[in-house]
Amino acid sequence: AGGESLAEVGLTQPEVPPARGFAIQARVNMERMLADGEVRPSGGVLHRFDPPSGPGVRVDSYGYAGYATNPNFDSLLAKVIAHAPSADFEETIARARRALNEFGIDGVDTNLGFLQTALAHPDFACGEISTAWVDAHWDELVEEESGDATVPATPDSGFAGAQLDTRDPLAGLN
Repeated sequence: AGGESLAEVGLTQPEVPPARGFAIQARVNMERMLADGEVRPSGGVLHRFDPPSGPGVRVDSYGYAGYATNPNFDSLLAKVIAHAPSADFEETIARARRALNEFGIDGVDTNLGFLQTALAHPDFACGEISTAWVDAHWDELVEEESGDATVPATPDSGFAGAQLDTRDPLAGLN
C-alpha cells in the first residue's frame, strides 16, 4: 500500500461489503494419519485423480492421473474450497463433505478420511473448534488404515496416463 493507511486507499469500514455466506478450505495431503498421533508423508504415482466439481466447489491442484510425486516437495496435493452464499454454515459443511467424498485418488495415501471425519464431527458445525481440538479428538478422527494405497505405486511400470478398468466396457467414455 506504499505506506498508506487503509483509509487513505479507500478501505474504510463503510466501503467493506458485508460477508456473503461461508467458505471452507480443506487441504488434501499425501499422508497417512496414524492412530498413535504420527503423520507420515506418502508418495507414489497418482493412478487416479478425479477432483470434485459442482456449484460452490473449487479445487486448486497440480495433480493428474499418471503424475509421479516428488518427495522433495510439500505433501499438499490439493486445496478443496467449498462456498455457500447462505447464512447457514451447515450448508457449507455439507458442500465440503460432498466434495471430499467425491474426490477420487488412487496410488497414494491421503488425509481425505481424516478431513471427512473432522467435518462430520458435531463440534465442527457448532464452532466448538480451537487450535488444540485436533489433538484432543485425535482418536475420534483417525482410524488406523492398512497403509496400502488403493493401487500400488510402481514408478518403473512405464504408465504415463489414465488407467482404465478393463472390466468396465464403458470406462473409456467417462
